[in-house]
Amino acid sequence: MDNKDIKLTLTEALYKKIEETAAGQGKSVEDLIVELLQEKFPVEAGMSKVEASMSKEEEDKVKERLKALGYMD
Repeated sequence: MDNKDIKLTLTEALYKKIEETAAGQGKSVEDLIVELLQEKFPVEAGMSKVEASMSKEEEDKVKERLKALGYMD
């Protein structure tokens, strides 16, 4: 399975609701969305959450994007 990034468009209202929930949990919007989607749609049957999580390279890309958006220092 190819692990390239896919863009997703959300309404501003939905994004703000997710942002509020994520902030209350000490998470980024992206981390919360990925976590929820991985719980609902495991990458492969039988994989744990840890095994289904992003690779180090994917995590680094997300962190770079969050820094560029001003969410991280």
